[in-house]
Amino acid sequence: MSSGIYRGFGRLCGGFVETLTYYLKNPISTLVLDTGFLMLDRKENAMSWFKIVLLIYGLLMLVGGYMGWAKAASKASLIAGVLSSVLIFLGTYLLGINAKVGQIVVTVVSGLLSLIFVMRFLKTQAFMPAGLLLLLSVAVFALCLSQVLRKV
Repeated sequence: MSSGIYRGFGRLCGGFVETLTYYLKNPISTLVLDTGFLMLDRKENAMSWFKIVLLIYGLLMLVGGYMGWAKAASKASLIAGVLSSVLIFLGTYLLGINAKVGQIVVTVVSGLLSLIFVMRFLKTQAFMPAGLLLLLSVAVFALCLSQVLRKV
């Protein structure tokens, strides 16, 4: 059993070393994380920044859901935060596999979150957290929509 673990770890480290060696030998100012989340390359700088913004947005939604649960014992906030962040991370991952599908996923999720935060802001009339998350969601939705429309 343990020899299988060591073999798997050796393959993982070997792949990492091969990738690192390749990029050290070919310095084209690239950094590739093979998870599909980030591909920073001269040719794909616009998509890279888009992915970084989405990852930050997903993390903020996750933290926001946790904060709603921690401060107000709101299970709904926790579930919504986890679900929305998972969908945002999924869409970001899909950008590396099928860009059109990934863009549609993150656009729909950010649009729905914008609607949810509009309703929450109108109900509570409080800037924190509904107003702030509304501004953030509308900004990300506009960015996503511009990416989708630019590709059409």
